[in-house]
Amino acid sequence: MASCIKLMTTVAVLQCIERGLLSLDGDITNVLPELKDIDILLEMADDWSGGKKPILKKSKGKITLRFITMCQIIDFVIN
Repeated sequence: MASCIKLMTTVAVLQCIERGLLSLDGDITNVLPELKDIDILLEMADDWSGGKKPILKKSKGKITLRFITMCQIIDFVIN
């Protein structure tokens, strides 16, 4: 079901781009401000207790719909 939702969301976003409501290369934080200060996961490192902890870094560039769509395609191909 999750993959179907990704497909429907991508189609809806592409329709918005065709209508000029969104830009494929524009900063997505104008529409989704909660992504403005998002951290990027670099890796999961071992911690002292034998578990894993995330190694994060701050995002430097803008997040675009093109980038998000490519991540969805890569996730679809991998899974």
